[in-house]
Amino acid sequence: PAVEICQKMHNENQYDREKLEKAKKEIYRSGFYTGEMNTTCGKYAGMKVEQAKDKIKEDLIQQKKADIMYEPSGKVVCRCLTPSIVKIVKNQWFIKYGDLQWKEKAHNAVEKMIFYPDVVRKQFHYVVDWLNDWACTREFGLGTHLPWDEKWVIESLSDSTIYMAFYTFYHLIREVDPEKLTDDIFDYILMGKDIADDLAKKGIPVPILEKARKEFEYWYPFTIRTSGKDLVQNHLTFCIFNHVALFEQEKWPQGFAVNGWVLMDMQRMSTSRGVSLLLREALDKYGADVCRITLMYGGEGVDDSNWDTVFADGIAAKLEAWRTFSKENYNRGRTEKKYIDRWFESVVHTALVDVTEAYQQMNFRTAIQKGFFDLQRYLKWYLRRCDTPHREVITHFIQIQTLVLTPIVPHFCEEIWEELGNEAFISQAHWVYPDKEKIDETVLQVEQFVEDLISDLLEIVKVAHLEKAEKAYIYTAEPWKWEVIDLVRGERDTGNAMKKAMQSETVRQHGKEASKFIPKVVKERIFPPKISEKEVIEEAKDFISQEVGLTIQVDADYDPQNKRKVAVPGKPGIYIE
Repeated sequence: PAVEICQKMHNENQYDREKLEKAKKEIYRSGFYTGEMNTTCGKYAGMKVEQAKDKIKEDLIQQKKADIMYEPSGKVVCRCLTPSIVKIVKNQWFIKYGDLQWKEKAHNAVEKMIFYPDVVRKQFHYVVDWLNDWACTREFGLGTHLPWDEKWVIESLSDSTIYMAFYTFYHLIREVDPEKLTDDIFDYILMGKDIADDLAKKGIPVPILEKARKEFEYWYPFTIRTSGKDLVQNHLTFCIFNHVALFEQEKWPQGFAVNGWVLMDMQRMSTSRGVSLLLREALDKYGADVCRITLMYGGEGVDDSNWDTVFADGIAAKLEAWRTFSKENYNRGRTEKKYIDRWFESVVHTALVDVTEAYQQMNFRTAIQKGFFDLQRYLKWYLRRCDTPHREVITHFIQIQTLVLTPIVPHFCEEIWEELGNEAFISQAHWVYPDKEKIDETVLQVEQFVEDLISDLLEIVKVAHLEKAEKAYIYTAEPWKWEVIDLVRGERDTGNAMKKAMQSETVRQHGKEASKFIPKVVKERIFPPKISEKEVIEEAKDFISQEVGLTIQVDADYDPQNKRKVAVPGKPGIYIE
């Protein structure tokens, strides 16, 4: 194998250390996971290397021919920066996470859970597999004493793995004398054991315990728990193990959200380098809502979130601009409906589909992008297209935009909501779900055509240096080209497309031109929506002219460069002079 890997990696001499290191890692990896012990290995012959390694180790230790030596993976330093000496602790207590039946239940729980993002599910399965006996105690420090051996303290990663259950009734049992909080009480509340009479005899107020039991039953299991990605390999997986050990399946965790760490301007925070920002400092400088939106826009999923100072400095002005617009335009505008109003409603409710999904998946950066920046971009286009907005449409949009922002900047949105005349809190309002009936795909495609046409005109002016031009002639595709597209729409085989299209007498009349156009349609996937491009351009002519600074002529007889011939559906020919 060593010869083969060296040949494969073109290792020509022993001095190429980098290639040799890669080769060593590859051969060790493949040998360990796929290799088998050969016939010279006695009773281990035929055994997988991965399994044989543990078996040989076990046999040698049992025969007193080997012993275990512990070595840390690296230098151990305390949080106070004091170098630490590793000590082997005698009579240590372990939790047997290596138990195979226990692992099977944990895997079952992981498979049923919802993860945000789902990519971490694989990592949880991996951790469940490799976890073995875990040292769960230490001899000093803050923490809970081990109930059956109080000289030990439960170490922090092993502690507090089912404290979410305690949250549900802590406010009630605070009234009970701590000395009376025995295991029996928790057996009654958490496990449902029928021991209320016995507890009453001990002077414990059973009505409080009954209420605590109802609270636990109502709130548990927890729907989601959010924590850092560094705890997947221990604390969060312990949480799963301990829940499946203690509770019936209906009380197992339903979901975890795992997030990354926080960077500052794409750098790891470091007080020594001056790259740091305390939360209280950020709150004093920016306020809670700006801090919230900056942090949520900084990243999502397991990616590290970036505190962007430039974003934080500028977002307050954008939010204030929205507040001003809302107050000035709420319940104001024209009453007659225009085509562009349908487009605006369509694009807003299309965005709401994505925003709702983003919130449900806890993808807050996406929710902000789709639910604020994209919606504001659509609003600007809408106002450019119609000058004065439609009263009902703009009022509904102001409500939608404010509601969509509420989970991110709640205090700011509460103020707007009140200023708009609402008496109830916006935090108590219902979520605004997308109305599919208001989404008109044809209208969306028509407006996209107009936007693309404007972009093409501006690009031609820029590239051809036609800043002093006065007129733009726009030529829509000839009818026979639309017929070709109708006949071959969706086709991927050029031969089949040729056969289908050439069945039309109209298409055959264009001979060589058609034989060149049909393969182009298939190869470039030219399948635009069927719209009357001439009518669309005529309707939007004044707006297009205003945007590009040119007089617009549509399908004029004047065609000095024969641009009509190059026009294809979805991409009109353009001549500027």
